[in-house]
Amino acid sequence: MNEETKTPITPEEIEAVKTERGGWTKAQLAEWGVPWPPPKGWKEKIVKDGYPYSEKGIDETA
Repeated sequence: MNEETKTPITPEEIEAVKTERGGWTKAQLAEWGVPWPPPKGWKEKIVKDGYPYSEKGIDETA
């Protein structure tokens, strides 16, 4: 199996690269592997799991 290496990131690091208008550029999100438009919960997911962002593992079967 080919496991992807994740890079840790903090909420402060994410906030530090916000634009003047309070968002993130498409290019910045792409660096973190976040698709455009960014899905709900993307910040929490990369803080928890690291980046690049992945929607894998979201399967929450009850």
